[in-house]
Amino acid sequence: MSRLDLALLAVLTLTTFISSSEPAKAHPPVISAVEFGHPVKGNAEAEDTLNPRTTVVGVGATVYFGITSRVHGVAIYDTGTRPSDIDTSILIPGGGNCPAPSSPRYINDTGNRLAVFNPPCSTTTQTGTVSYTFDRPGRYLVICTFDSHFNERDMYGWVWVKEKNN
Repeated sequence: MSRLDLALLAVLTLTTFISSSEPAKAHPPVISAVEFGHPVKGNAEAEDTLNPRTTVVGVGATVYFGITSRVHGVAIYDTGTRPSDIDTSILIPGGGNCPAPSSPRYINDTGNRLAVFNPPCSTTTQTGTVSYTFDRPGRYLVICTFDSHFNERDMYGWVWVKEKNN
C-alpha cells in the first residue's frame, strides 16, 4: 500500500469516526477526503474521476485531495461557479516533464478561482495530497485542470459547505 493510500485511508477512517460518533447534523466532520483520480490500471474512466464526486462538510472543514497521477491538476472555484462557467480556451502547456505521448494542456481560467494545486507534471512527486479549508458555506466547484480530463471526461465535482448547527 502506497503512502498516499495510507494517508487517504487514515483521513477516511477519521472522517468516518467523527461522523459516526456524533450526529452528522449537529457536528459535520472537520475533515474529508476526495480521491482525485482512481489508479485502476487499464480503466481510464476510473483513473479520471473524483471519488466521491460530491462531498458535504461543515464550515471550517479541511478537504484533502489525494492526487493519484502527476498529470492531474486541481483547481477550486468559488461558490456558485458551474462547469459551463469555466473558460476552457485559456490554456497553458504542461511542459517537458509531462508523460508521453503528447504534452497535455491545462486550463488556466483564474476567474472565480480560489486555489490551484499540484503543478501539472511535477518532477518532485508522482502522487500527493493537497488540502483546502472551506470557511464559507456554499457549493464549490473542483476540477481537474488537464483539459481533456475536464472537457472529455467531465472530471469535476463539488464540495458542499454547510453551516454548522449548534
